[in-house]
Amino acid sequence: MKNSPKSRFCPHCGGKVLPDHRFCASCGTRQDFGFLDSDKVQTPEPRPNQIDFKDLFQKMESTLRRQSSLSNEDFDKHFEKSGTPIKI
Repeated sequence: MKNSPKSRFCPHCGGKVLPDHRFCASCGTRQDFGFLDSDKVQTPEPRPNQIDFKDLFQKMESTLRRQSSLSNEDFDKHFEKSGTPIKI
């Protein structure tokens, strides 16, 4: 059975709710999907999927350095692999 475009799922239990039903057949909670049919509903713009991991890790490292009670030398000694920083 294919899902029709009006097929919806219960936000409480995840069960399928037919378009003309007011209650979930699985859990019995009342379904109010009227807000989805409104013309005022705006779809969010997609976020870019590109994550700059190098920048993210550099920020994480600088935060850890600031919050750590270790000196910079001790931090480098304990957290860098083989004395060389990780290449990204």
